[in-house]
Amino acid sequence: MSNPSSAHPSNITQTTEDDYSDSGSLKIKVNQLTQTNLVQWKCHMTNYLNGCSYGCLFCAPSEKGKAMTKYQHKNRAGLAILWTTVSEELQGILLEIDELFLTTWNALGDACRKNSTVTICRALTRLTSLMYEPGSSLDSHIDLFLKMYASY
Repeated sequence: MSNPSSAHPSNITQTTEDDYSDSGSLKIKVNQLTQTNLVQWKCHMTNYLNGCSYGCLFCAPSEKGKAMTKYQHKNRAGLAILWTTVSEELQGILLEIDELFLTTWNALGDACRKNSTVTICRALTRLTSLMYEPGSSLDSHIDLFLKMYASY
């Protein structure tokens, strides 16, 4: 069996289990990222990228010269991998950012967290728990509610 670090980006497929192919090379199967599976997807992708020696993409680039050229090559490959594993609903984020892998990775996470059930429930709880204090300005209470609503 080969070492997972020798895996190539073409060995990624879009299901949920790890498997060894008939040729003995490791294939990691990853679901497409959607609004609802960020944690599972991120775990599989992190393992896959680290196994392919793309772990340097999770840090800001600091290399110079030849090392920077190598980083840029890995950055482009990392972005290509993201394109193959992100659902259509999130591909707009790749189009908007599409420069640095780390920036794109973080933006995908932010987009999924913003629309997660937990985030929506927290926002709803904050909004519905606002209490009007008699004697205070009704306008300021409404403004606070609208600001909280708009910040979601």
